[in-house]
Amino acid sequence: MLNYGNKEYEDYFLFDVMHVGVKGWMEVEKELYKFANETN
Repeated sequence: MLNYGNKEYEDYFLFDVMHVGVKGWMEVEKELYKFANETN
């Protein structure tokens, strides 16, 4: 689970209360990439 509550007021991180903005999507994509490429 990702928690970006600390980035709530960062410009372009959130589009509105319920939607991720441009910077937010880039951060989510990075985390998904790391998760998908983890070796167990």
